Amino acid sequence: MRVFFGLLLGATVLALAFWAYQENYRTREVLAETRAMQSEIGHLREQLGVLKAEWAYLNRPDRLRELADLNFARLGLLPMTPNQFGKVSEIAYPPPPVADVETVEIDAMPALPNATTEDGLPPPKPAAPTILAAPAGGLPEDPIATLPIEEGADNE
Repeated sequence: MRVFFGLLLGATVLALAFWAYQENYRTREVLAETRAMQSEIGHLREQLGVLKAEWAYLNRPDRLRELADLNFARLGLLPMTPNQFGKVSEIAYPPPPVADVETVEIDAMPALPNATTEDGLPPPKPAAPTILAAPAGGLPEDPIATLPIEEGADNE
């Protein structure tokens, strides 16, 4: 029994060592991939900065004006003037959609405050809610303690 337990323990240690070895190399591989991706992201951000600088350089107003003058015969580009812009009031907006109107029976409509019935009399007012008054001695401090206890009931 002791030999079997020793062999089982040795096999378990070898299996765990093999698993740890594989996990160690998987972790190193993932870390290497992460470093490579971070390096690539850094290079791409640097390229993006260069492209933004080139775009800003190529879109300088004086350069664009000079190009428009050089290519006027072919393109016919003129400088923009304020009278080329329209006003908001000149925009033709589409009409708002018309909502579908439901037909409602007159009997189902609620009564208006100054409405009259067919007899010419005002409609009857709804009954006022009933208000319960407190007992003459006032309300007890602990209303649960004043409830009657039924005999034979389990009160625990």
